[in-house]
Amino acid sequence: MWGSECDIIIARGAEAYRLTVPMQVVGPDGDDPPFPLLGRNGVFDRFDVTFRERRLRVELAAKDPTLRRVHLSKALR
Repeated sequence: MWGSECDIIIARGAEAYRLTVPMQVVGPDGDDPPFPLLGRNGVFDRFDVTFRERRLRVELAAKDPTLRRVHLSKALR
């Protein structure tokens, strides 16, 4: 396993945020390709996260004042 960073976009409709978050990459076993594991760091510290288990939803509300919204083209929405 080794560490890296990943650029992600968290979006819903016109509201979108681009983040760089840490991740761990798990090495391959045999013929399996490596795959990234994203965790809480980089997301949970920048957003208030609410799990609505009965509705099968996760709600995010930006709490980090340094977060900047990005514009997504309609094709990505």
